[in-house]
Amino acid sequence: MCPTNPTFRTPTIEYCGVRMTGDRIMEVEHGSVVNTAMRDGIGRILLRHGFQAQRPLAQVAVGGVVFAFGAFFVLKLIEIVAHGGPVIKYEGMFAGCVFLGGWLIWNGVQKGYYLEVTRGASRAKFAFRGEAEAEGLEQFISRAANQFGYSVDHGPLT
Repeated sequence: MCPTNPTFRTPTIEYCGVRMTGDRIMEVEHGSVVNTAMRDGIGRILLRHGFQAQRPLAQVAVGGVVFAFGAFFVLKLIEIVAHGGPVIKYEGMFAGCVFLGGWLIWNGVQKGYYLEVTRGASRAKFAFRGEAEAEGLEQFISRAANQFGYSVDHGPLT
């Protein structure tokens, strides 16, 4: 089960990086809020399972381009080392794009539980990080309904 943050000052519930208060829903990563939705205007909240990235296809595509860009400079550095020649300082920096592109791709294909919050025509995902379990999700949803009046639609959790 994922830990909660007991130091938050307003009445709060939290499970695996998703925090709810009476007036907002937040996604927390490494102690920082990375996504938030004010309660005013929320049309529907769904608990879903799937790709957790906001826009997974776009993220994987951008990650692929960044990875390829970095790979080009990795190959260029290998060629310079093998045949000798001057190394320009930017080549090493651009070669680091391999790691950034790989990270974007990896995070773009991660699957798990998330809350899909609909506000008008827009939708935002609030991903549950770590080992989100069906029992913990049920308790979190129940507490959100009892404590703050949130209604979270979901099917059977397995």
